[in-house]
Amino acid sequence: MLQAWRSKPWRLLWVILLALVLLLLWAPQPAAAQSALDGFDPNANDVVLSVVVQTDGKVLLGGGFTLLGSQTRNRIARLNADGSVDASFDPNADGAVNTLALQPDGKILVGGNFTSIGGQSRNNIARLHANGTLDTTFDPGAGADAPVQSLAVQSDGRVVIGGDFRAVDGQTRSFIARLNANGTLDTTFNPGANDPVYSLVVQPDGKVLAGGFFSNMGGAPRNYVARLNADGTLDASFSPSPDDVVRSLAVLADGKVLMGGTFNSVDGQTRRNIARLNADGTLDTAFQNLEGDNDVLSLAVQPDGKVLVGGRFSTLGGQPRNNIARINADGTVDAGFDIGADGTTVFSVAVQPDGRALVAGEFATVGGQARNRIARLSADGTLDADFNPDANHSVFSVAVQPDGKVLVGGHFTALVGQPRNRIARLNADGTLDAAFNPDANNAVFSLAVQPDGKVLVGGSFTSVGGQMRNRIARLNADGTLDAGFNPDAPNGLVYSLAVQPDGKVLVGGAFTTLVGQTRNRIARLNADGTLDAGFNPGANNAVFSLAVQPDGKVLVGGSFTSVGGQMRNRIARLNADGTLDAGFNPDANNFVSSVAVQPDGKVLVGGSFTSMGGQMRNRIARLNADGTLDEGFNPDVPNGLVFSVAVQPDGKVLVGGSFTNVGGQTRNRIARLNADGTLDADFNPDANSDVSSLAVQPDGKVLVGGSFTSMGGLMRNRIARLSVPEAALQSLEATASGDGLRWMRSGAGPEVSLVRFAISNVEDAPEAGWTDLGAVTRVAGGWALDGLTFPRGTPVWVRAQGIATGGYQNGSSSLVRSVRALYFAAAVAPDAPTGLTAVAGNGAATLSWTAPANHGGSAILSYTVTGTPAGGGTAAGCLATAPATTCTVSGLSNGVAYNFTVTATNAVGTSSASTSASATPQGVPDAPTGLTAVAGNGAVTLSWTAPANNGGSAILSYTVTGAPAGGGATVGCPATAPATSCTVSGLTNGVAYTFTVTATNAAGTSSPSTSATATPQWSQSGVTLPGGGSADVQVGAPPGCTIANAQFGTTVPAGAPARASFPVGVFSFTASGAGCTNATLSVRVDYPAGSLRGLQPYKYGPATGGAAATWFPHGTITGDTVTYSVADNGVGDNNPTLGAIADPFAPVLLAPGPGGATAIPTLGEWGLIVLSLLAAAVGAAGVGGMRRQAVG
Repeated sequence: MLQAWRSKPWRLLWVILLALVLLLLWAPQPAAAQSALDGFDPNANDVVLSVVVQTDGKVLLGGGFTLLGSQTRNRIARLNADGSVDASFDPNADGAVNTLALQPDGKILVGGNFTSIGGQSRNNIARLHANGTLDTTFDPGAGADAPVQSLAVQSDGRVVIGGDFRAVDGQTRSFIARLNANGTLDTTFNPGANDPVYSLVVQPDGKVLAGGFFSNMGGAPRNYVARLNADGTLDASFSPSPDDVVRSLAVLADGKVLMGGTFNSVDGQTRRNIARLNADGTLDTAFQNLEGDNDVLSLAVQPDGKVLVGGRFSTLGGQPRNNIARINADGTVDAGFDIGADGTTVFSVAVQPDGRALVAGEFATVGGQARNRIARLSADGTLDADFNPDANHSVFSVAVQPDGKVLVGGHFTALVGQPRNRIARLNADGTLDAAFNPDANNAVFSLAVQPDGKVLVGGSFTSVGGQMRNRIARLNADGTLDAGFNPDAPNGLVYSLAVQPDGKVLVGGAFTTLVGQTRNRIARLNADGTLDAGFNPGANNAVFSLAVQPDGKVLVGGSFTSVGGQMRNRIARLNADGTLDAGFNPDANNFVSSVAVQPDGKVLVGGSFTSMGGQMRNRIARLNADGTLDEGFNPDVPNGLVFSVAVQPDGKVLVGGSFTNVGGQTRNRIARLNADGTLDADFNPDANSDVSSLAVQPDGKVLVGGSFTSMGGLMRNRIARLSVPEAALQSLEATASGDGLRWMRSGAGPEVSLVRFAISNVEDAPEAGWTDLGAVTRVAGGWALDGLTFPRGTPVWVRAQGIATGGYQNGSSSLVRSVRALYFAAAVAPDAPTGLTAVAGNGAATLSWTAPANHGGSAILSYTVTGTPAGGGTAAGCLATAPATTCTVSGLSNGVAYNFTVTATNAVGTSSASTSASATPQGVPDAPTGLTAVAGNGAVTLSWTAPANNGGSAILSYTVTGAPAGGGATVGCPATAPATSCTVSGLTNGVAYTFTVTATNAAGTSSPSTSATATPQWSQSGVTLPGGGSADVQVGAPPGCTIANAQFGTTVPAGAPARASFPVGVFSFTASGAGCTNATLSVRVDYPAGSLRGLQPYKYGPATGGAAATWFPHGTITGDTVTYSVADNGVGDNNPTLGAIADPFAPVLLAPGPGGATAIPTLGEWGLIVLSLLAAAVGAAGVGGMRRQAVG
């Protein structure tokens, strides 16, 4: 072989092979979807000056580096949540990036000492799209003429910049400027400092805090820190006066301001490098002098009110702290957070949504481990490092405490190279918690963390800590045995434990006795370990898994075939009292080893079954909330068993077991499913033996326990932790109205259930110091609780807490917790209501509004509406009791415009008035008066008087309505105001109609008027008479009696009276029809004025019934009107046929007899003419000399 090496061809081949190996070893490796190398170590080759966490959990870095994670990244980069470099993001700046800021829309502001970014010219300031490309719509022109050191984004999108510059886009701006949202210079903002500005923060009220090297701001003395109003003018009331440079500022929840730098005093009082100011800028003397021995360069406020401090100090608060520390809300140094960054400086610190802290700067080690210039710390201050505890035997159960420590149970006797019998606790970094050593004498299968920090333990052991404990025990938070808790399961294993919100404990296993009483495989204990006597379901074989639903019902999985004496194959659900839920019966054909409840109420089931509900389902299935099979979910695990499932907030499901295939693809013992049950192709950790336990940490990392010895090709003995590139996101916030809480969760963390909110007025309160706030409600993306009243004017801490199940057979549970510090200013009067609207009514107006967004810190009690009439007068109003946001003002004058406002009142006072709304009340008018009805031919003309009260608005129209006597269709006519008359046509002659009229305005329609009645009759107006002039004729006949052949003529029927003449002619008509039978018709004829003087009414026909026709006096002349009647086959009817009437009639002039004294009537001019014309015709015996005028 040596000779072969010496030959040139072999030497060349070996060199090539060696080069290829080295190339493969040194080449940049792509980020894996998950890795058992779970530590965070991006490894920058030069200083990191700025770190910002995006809302999606990715991390932005800026600085002087050119390599990150062995990949080229020039001065700016983005990391995935696991610390791998985001390959899609590479803006490429040609000079240092000093500062970064994230806009609400995801765009990224970049400040520094560069002249190009993304290959395009940008001097020291630029904006990137979320994907890292340059945003060309943001164009600062010539940019800043010197480095930009600080950025702050205002709520309106404008950007305040500070640094070493003296000009921006060619215009003078001394060390501070503001850019519009498009990057152009805001010419209205020019405070002007006399030296560089290093730190900027926008307060919630829009004011801007500035720290730096200056001694003058806005033309006034301001030493190193100042506050500007939103318009850039100096806030004259704020002047803390530190004696040297301020490099970092942070606004706290209560409005106080934390500042760090190189100063030794503030306002003449000793404060070395860190101080806290009251909101008015005065020194907060309650915050102790921490006496930092060197610069404080960065501050970051955690949600719980604690503050991360970075810089180049070695002591803080009298305690050794190398460049990184954490201080409590009261200003004391957090004694439990002491890791140290060994190197020059920590320039930037940031807090992730999951509570972990990012540290960036110029250092080489953190906590004694290599970390070049960037590191991540767990919530307890330990380094986010690779996790490799190395168990010497199987791990069955894993549970996470709220402090990030990890409980481990199993069959091992050593962990992290130290003796630990079956149960141990690890620090967040995987090191052993040396103080925790309970010592169980046999396997531990389940662990459950209680809210008070105590730990429930179940398994096959018979002693813990050297004391007898049969299969179930409880540990104190320090690992010592809880002496008062001893349920004693002497004859069977305990596989599963579940803690209810009320503190009671569900126990499942193979036992038949618990606490000395018969309990077959399932029982419930009171919080003190005594037996819950009222809960006794009884299963006929082992119970492996338990899950508590939000409604208190309990899911049970195992190898049983009956529960509570009723058939239930391997899975059942109990009511909260332990009775069987009769409506839930999924029916598995083999044992169920794990059960988990999704937020939507669906139930995940894992085990060894191959059918569920009579349908094929291999080892994993999902049930609807009612127990029926979710037919759209079928991952299909064709071999092995499923031991554990864990649900993420994004709906994905982790699965562990002994399988090697999922959905037809290779997956060795661990897999992840998408929410629809399909396989997550990006997740493939690859364990070489069984995975018995899964638990998801709050940061999204996945704890895995089992019997494996390698994970993803890396040696990991029985326990491992996987990093994932997706972030675990959560936020605990008060609602904008200040009377509710929201715990929103998404991404890769653990899904939680049985959530409770609590409150304390003490930082880091023990469990007894928390007050429960009540049951919460599941909402999209998280949990909610409303209707709360928080203390005002003092800091409080709120806590959200829930259970995350996992472990072997899902018999273990972690406690997930989030704490936030809140401060609600002392209550004041509320803001004014908004959106006031006024709707006019009849003498009234209805007002509606929106409750103010800010109730002033005290619940709104009532609203008061006030209305004043235009032009002055008596005000009117109404009161609404909250939460009502509407009321009606009554007693208003119609037609008068009123202006209304509304105020809100809480326990402190009353708001200012809202913007106004106007309305003019309008009522319906009064009814019209004086209705008259004049009958016509098939019609009636109605007239009326307009109402005196129009209801406050002009009358628009009138409507006449009529109804016939005896019933029938209504009739009517409209009239458009101001008309007060209309005619109803199409009526039936001879039928009486009763009419009313209504008036309508914009508000509505009046009540009907008093009625008027009229009967339409046959009539004709303006009929020409023989010889001239005209007459109006009306014949009153019943319905069905038709008038015809009506005429005026000069023909006179035979037998005219002696000495008679007919000066106005003879009127005649016929009537026929069924209605005429036995009818009496009334006739009216109106002649020209004066034409009837001296005439007498004569009728031609029988004077009595059955008599011969003749002329006889009949009717009445009144003035110019003749009225008479004619009866069918009666007086005056010239037609003997029943039902047919003929009616000649004439006013007659009778000449006086000889010697008589009767005066000859004086005729008018028309009458004399007619008389002369008729003289020749008198005496004719038939029809002759006929001259007629038809009138009908």
